[in-house]
Amino acid sequence: MAARKKAGAIPESGSPPLAAYGMNKPLASVFIVILAGILGFGSWRMLTDGLRNSEAMLAMGLLMGAACYLGWWVLRDLRFKGPILTLERDGLRDIRRGGDIIPWTDIEDAVAKRRGVMSGNGIRLLLTSGERVDIEMYLLSGSPGEALEIIHEKIRRGPGKRKSQ
Repeated sequence: MAARKKAGAIPESGSPPLAAYGMNKPLASVFIVILAGILGFGSWRMLTDGLRNSEAMLAMGLLMGAACYLGWWVLRDLRFKGPILTLERDGLRDIRRGGDIIPWTDIEDAVAKRRGVMSGNGIRLLLTSGERVDIEMYLLSGSPGEALEIIHEKIRRGPGKRKSQ
């Protein structure tokens, strides 16, 4: 009888990863407590004042909806055991994207994602096919900068070197 793999377990590639990034659980816990506080405050405001004030009810409803969405996002990533993002000898693997490896030869470039106050908390891969792949690192251990260093080294020196541009 074949052994069953746990949900979120990364497939074995046969060699140790160059870098592995798991969930930063203390940061995720703080994030969940803050979101729970927002939900509690929103519920309290809606019960005490929201029924008399439709604008307050709408604002609290939107705030609570955003908190629920962000909470789902964090809990989705917390279900994974072990590393979520691994940089391996053959390529990059993000188990949130199904666990398939993206070979280094398929990556044209990688840049830090820039989005306002949350700038630099992710990586955008530009694939040779023209596709863009976003990798979120908000709640992962490690920084996008150190991951980008490894990615840049592998795509410039790895198998299938790039054409000069």
